[in-house]
Amino acid sequence: MMHLSENKSNMLSTNTQNIKMYTMLLKIRPTQLGVFAKQLLRVKRQYVCTKRGQKFLVDPVSVFGLELLCQGVYEPQMSRFLELVLRANDVFVDVGGNEGYFSVLASSLIQNGTVHCIEPQSRLQRIIQENISLNCVNSIVVHPIAISNQEGEVNLFLRPSTNTGASSFFRHWKLGSTYEKVPTTTLDAFFQRNSLERVRLLKIDCEGAEYLVIAGGNNILKKHQIDFIAMEYHESICGWEKCAEIHKLLQTYGYILTKCHGQCIYHLPGLEQELQSLGRLQINCDWHE
Repeated sequence: MMHLSENKSNMLSTNTQNIKMYTMLLKIRPTQLGVFAKQLLRVKRQYVCTKRGQKFLVDPVSVFGLELLCQGVYEPQMSRFLELVLRANDVFVDVGGNEGYFSVLASSLIQNGTVHCIEPQSRLQRIIQENISLNCVNSIVVHPIAISNQEGEVNLFLRPSTNTGASSFFRHWKLGSTYEKVPTTTLDAFFQRNSLERVRLLKIDCEGAEYLVIAGGNNILKKHQIDFIAMEYHESICGWEKCAEIHKLLQTYGYILTKCHGQCIYHLPGLEQELQSLGRLQINCDWHE
């Protein structure tokens, strides 16, 4: 028994030391220097199990990977929101799927439903597929494309591996300037192409391109084909005016904004009742309140 206890203690000590190292590497600035140090130390991706029992292959020296490693959950408020509103047979559209965390989470909540994971970064495609395979999921359709206000191509500026989720159409950082050309489509075209009549939840996290996403969905928004739209405003990237335009546009289509712990949730009238258990709600508020 003493031997087993000592082994467990040593493992905990090693894990704590590793987490301290990962945290230190993630804080190094400029970020490119931290990435270089990570490569020198040969830090590899590792498997992490979440509190819900799902498995992911993550980079421990990344915003996403380190939070999942330390907390067992990523963005707890958004995760809780998905758990609250998604039901069997629902459709979830994940614009800005990154490494597939929310898509995999959603797939466990919508038995016989469908998840559309939209992520244009070519470097993440293998990781997304690995995370899907790890969880034996067959309800996720991955789309290596970007959503914008028109069909065509766009330059996607890539952030370092420490924060792939911050990659953007807009280069809003000073150092480093790698990019790849990615195909684009609109929400209207995407819904039509995939025969989507009803979507329970549309999650948008695309680092300042939220206005372009919404602007390309006039038809589906007019028809109220989406129950909930969860998004994050990136005022520092797209500017106050564009954020205000997004809010005005969604209001024009009859959507109401409810906030909870800073999370912006647009929804059709009456659906705020389904959000009560999230905590204290700001119902029918403005985007900047």
